[in-house]
Amino acid sequence: MSRSRPLLLTSVLAILVPLGCSASPEEVCGHIHQLVEDEASEEVAELAVDGCEFKWKMRQDTKGLFHYRELASCVMDAQSVADLTECK
Repeated sequence: MSRSRPLLLTSVLAILVPLGCSASPEEVCGHIHQLVEDEASEEVAELAVDGCEFKWKMRQDTKGLFHYRELASCVMDAQSVADLTECK
């Protein structure tokens, strides 16, 4: 039992560490909303993020964890809407 415990802990950490390092779809959409609102208006920001969380959850499921994390990181680092266009 004592040998399996470290192995189990290592396995759990290997799964959780990459997941904890990326922004959630909710955080990504919130950041997009804030950037658009700062440069345009609340109305435009609401339109910009309509369906956003669903799309980001789909990206998370279909693009793979590493691609999602890279893209989400790019969005979260963006300081303007123009910066967002560089995230691909």
